[in-house]
Amino acid sequence: MVWIAWGALHSVLITPAVRRCLALRLGPRDRFYRIGFNAVAVGTFVLAYAYTRWVGGPTVFDWWGAAGPVSAVALALAAVLLVAPLSDYDLGVFLGTRGLRGSSSGLTESGGFARRGIHALVRHPWYTATFLILWAGNHTAAGLVMSTVLSLYLVVGTLFEERKLVREFGEVYRNYQREVSMFVPVK
Repeated sequence: MVWIAWGALHSVLITPAVRRCLALRLGPRDRFYRIGFNAVAVGTFVLAYAYTRWVGGPTVFDWWGAAGPVSAVALALAAVLLVAPLSDYDLGVFLGTRGLRGSSSGLTESGGFARRGIHALVRHPWYTATFLILWAGNHTAAGLVMSTVLSLYLVVGTLFEERKLVREFGEVYRNYQREVSMFVPVK
């Protein structure tokens, strides 16, 4: 339940209706929205994760033993997928630090989308990395629920993000969707 609440809060805070409402209420301070959004997202994630660890319970799924190398490779691949696209993103926009310097801190300021490097293989490398991190470790019952709910949230959230990108970039993004897979380089 805590992870569903986290996903709901995260989703509501990023909807266009909430963004418009906050922009009107905050006025010039709206430039701090993204950094505030990230602080709330990370803070509530840490609380939900701490709760999941506290609930704990016995391990119900264990990678170690013969499958240990699979887990290690998955985590190494996740690290590559987290680092590889860094040069393709405007981290000042993503983190919200641009708002601290007086610029807008909107979510769609990139002006485009990356198609080179890792983005020529998968459209959402950070999400792929997240899946790998979620599933490459041992799981208690609470951890299994967390990984399942967050995986479903990632899939649904990505579908909404894809719709937004199609609205924003049109046929150019549709072509990209046809050429490059969402999470796993299979095309």
